[in-house]
Amino acid sequence: MGVTIQTLEMRGLKREVFLDYFLDLGGALIDGEQIHGPGWEVRLSTEQAITLGSITLPVVHVTFLAEKEIVLERIQAFRMRFLSAGG
Repeated sequence: MGVTIQTLEMRGLKREVFLDYFLDLGGALIDGEQIHGPGWEVRLSTEQAITLGSITLPVVHVTFLAEKEIVLERIQAFRMRFLSAGG
């Protein structure tokens, strides 16, 4: 099968939080951007900032690369881990 690539834009959390998450899953940091895990690869963009009114939030693009089923599983677990609601 071919490789599936999917990118999520994550706002509100520092890049290091995502890096720690993927390293805890057994990933290995290949360079400053790529993390290789068992059957998957993730690329983290550099942290940028976006301003919404008077609030500035960090923005990180997280790109998943793997077989389609693995990408879907990794994204589902990732979204559940970083699911948050304002209040």
